[in-house]
Amino acid sequence: MTRFASLALPLFLAATACAQSLPELDGPYPAGFRNLSVPGIAGGNATVALRVHYPARQAGTNAPLDLAAAPCPLVVFGHGFSLQVSIYDSLLRHLATQGWIAVGVATEEGLATGNLPRYVQDLRAAVLGLRALGADPLSPLAGAVAANARAAAMGHSFGGAASLVAASGRADLFVAVIPLAATLSSPQGVDIQAATAALLVPSLHVGASQDTIVPPNANLDPLYALAPAPKRLIELRGGVHSYFHEAWAIDRLLEPAGSISVAEQQRLQRRYGHAFLRVVQRGDARYLDFLLGPTALADGALSRQSAHWSRSELFATGSGAIGSTLSLHPLGASGESALLLVAASEAAIPTPFGTLRVDPLSTVTLGPVAIAASSFGTLGVAIPNDPFLQGLVVPTQALRALTAGGFELSNLWRVRVL
Repeated sequence: MTRFASLALPLFLAATACAQSLPELDGPYPAGFRNLSVPGIAGGNATVALRVHYPARQAGTNAPLDLAAAPCPLVVFGHGFSLQVSIYDSLLRHLATQGWIAVGVATEEGLATGNLPRYVQDLRAAVLGLRALGADPLSPLAGAVAANARAAAMGHSFGGAASLVAASGRADLFVAVIPLAATLSSPQGVDIQAATAALLVPSLHVGASQDTIVPPNANLDPLYALAPAPKRLIELRGGVHSYFHEAWAIDRLLEPAGSISVAEQQRLQRRYGHAFLRVVQRGDARYLDFLLGPTALADGALSRQSAHWSRSELFATGSGAIGSTLSLHPLGASGESALLLVAASEAAIPTPFGTLRVDPLSTVTLGPVAIAASSFGTLGVAIPNDPFLQGLVVPTQALRALTAGGFELSNLWRVRVL
């Protein structure tokens, strides 16, 4: 028997937390920018103007696209009522540095043109138009957008409501939605609440605790309650409605100043928005801790938070160094439980519960681990102070027992000892 096989598995199990740079920081790409337009669709404007931020080979207006980032995930952003979408450029530019094509939809920007049904259609037209631009060899976005690309819809206030309605029932166009202080109702008769209840994609609902224009208790909370899982709510402590955009606009005159700065509120929405997009659009489980794990739960910058993350996923926290303790976190619905499957090698075996990614012949089962109200559970594992273990990699997967019956397998997490 090898020394590896003779070790008690719970004693050697360890993993790096795969520490990432903070999600609010800029990424490796210079941000390019250009103005483009795409054809509208029925019920919207005939032409949809777009402010396009993208990963470029050098920063600047009309800079050449960096195809190393392709195919790029998409974000389509809607502005607040009567506001210019350009005042949200810093948020979209940040996503471009992380490899996204992030697009502000520059229609319905005036007091007389804030038509929610039209704007909903323009957000949808933007996705269709970006697909076409990606397929056009003469387009500045040629090759950067997949033919069937789905966007994350994102927006503030009026635009937050538009993002919810645009994404509702259109999982062919949208993969997720992030409403920032979205309004609950529309003077034009759009049923925002019914649209939210009919979502088929994950949602991140963001509010500000001192928002007096769209108060959280009357807007954020009911919309979050209506949204199906998977969903996440965060309320920014001391934030206000007008700080969701960095540049000054008329709404700054309509409410008292926040207890935090504009820069701090911008940092928080970059942090949680980017982490959410990493998980949902890129399938990057390394960002789950920033989104809803122990790091997020300990964030004093949030006045309230909630999660109902009904996806079978697995992540770890801790350094993974010998002599330390690592925590493994299976995700699911509150009250469920999960087993951790730890093996000596990987596999790819179809099962009724998903693809088994660990070798069943060498698997040891740990748990069960109870999933808490935070939507994740925790199993702590002590790592012996033995240099022999350094560099050891162990594939790990969670098997979640569903409330409705049956089981579901998670992503694979490669456990590594440092």
